[in-house]
Amino acid sequence: MDLDWLSCAHCQKNPPLGTKLRTCSGCMSTKFCTVACQRAAWTAGHKLVCESLRDVHARAVAQFESIAPGSAKQAMKERADPAYWVDWYERSPGLKFKAMFIAWKHRAEYPIIRVAIHSDRLDEVPEIVVVPKTEWSTGVVRDNSDTAMNAKAHAHFGNQNFGVDKTYLVRLVVTFPNSPKLGLAMGTKFHMMTHIHSSVLTDLTADEFAAEMIRRREDGDGHPTVYVRLTGLRGAAHLNGQEGVRLGRDPNDPERMTIRLDGGREVGVLSKNYEKVHRPKLLKYEFRSLLESESDDDDEFGYETESE
Repeated sequence: MDLDWLSCAHCQKNPPLGTKLRTCSGCMSTKFCTVACQRAAWTAGHKLVCESLRDVHARAVAQFESIAPGSAKQAMKERADPAYWVDWYERSPGLKFKAMFIAWKHRAEYPIIRVAIHSDRLDEVPEIVVVPKTEWSTGVVRDNSDTAMNAKAHAHFGNQNFGVDKTYLVRLVVTFPNSPKLGLAMGTKFHMMTHIHSSVLTDLTADEFAAEMIRRREDGDGHPTVYVRLTGLRGAAHLNGQEGVRLGRDPNDPERMTIRLDGGREVGVLSKNYEKVHRPKLLKYEFRSLLESESDDDDEFGYETESE
C-alpha cells in the first residue's frame, strides 16, 4: 500500500530503505526526507502554515493530556501510525467492500475514494465521497495534505502498471477529537470485481453489496448459499422466524435437512418447516439461469467461478 503519511511533504517520495523522514521541529507534524526538501518547502509555502499546524498539534496534545494524563504522547504516536488506521479500515465491517463497490462503479472517472473517519470505534459510519479526476487534477489546494494527495493520485493513475480494472485509490482522512489529523492514501487491488454482473452496480447500493459480501464471507466461501427461514415448528416453536443456511441432508435422518442458524447452532428440520429466503445475486454465472435459484431441495451445489 502506498501511504502519503510515509512520503516527503515536498518531493512526495518515500525515504530510502532503512531511513526515516524528518519531522519539522516547528509544527511537529510535517515530514521531509532531507534538509534540502524542508528548506525548499519552507520557501514554497510551508512557512505560511507551520505556525498554525503547531497550534493544532499543541491543542491535540492538550486534549490528550486532559483525558489521559501522562499518556498523551504515546496515544498520539499510536494514532499517528498509518498501520493503526489501515488495520482499522480492514476490520471496519463492510467498509472496504463499500469502497471497492463505489470505486468499481466510478472507475472510468479515475476517482479517489475519500473515506472520512470521525471516530476509531468499529461501529463508526465513515463518510465516503467520490473525487473524480476532474476535481483532484485541477482542484483547489487547501493545505499540504491536498498537495500530497494530488501528487499521489497523479503517480497512481500514471503508473505504467495501472489499469482501471486492476487497482483503485482510497484516501483515509482522520479528523476527530483527541486524535492528530491524518491523511493517508492506499493503492488497493480490485478483488473479484471482474466477476460481478453489471446489473449489480445499478440494482444494489454500496451498503447492500457490502452486506451480501459479509454474509457470504461468514458462510465460508464466496459462492451463493441457500438461505432459509424456519416456520411451522411445533416442538421448537421458539425457533420459528429464525434464519440460517441450508447445509444439506441430516446424516442422522435423511428426511430432514441440516440448517445452520445465525449464531452457529445446527438443527435438523423437515422441508415443510422452512422456506427459502432469496438473497441478491452478484456473480456473472449466477445469472445464467433464472431457474437455478428455484431448484428443489434435492439439488446439489457445485459452483465454479467463471474465468475471464
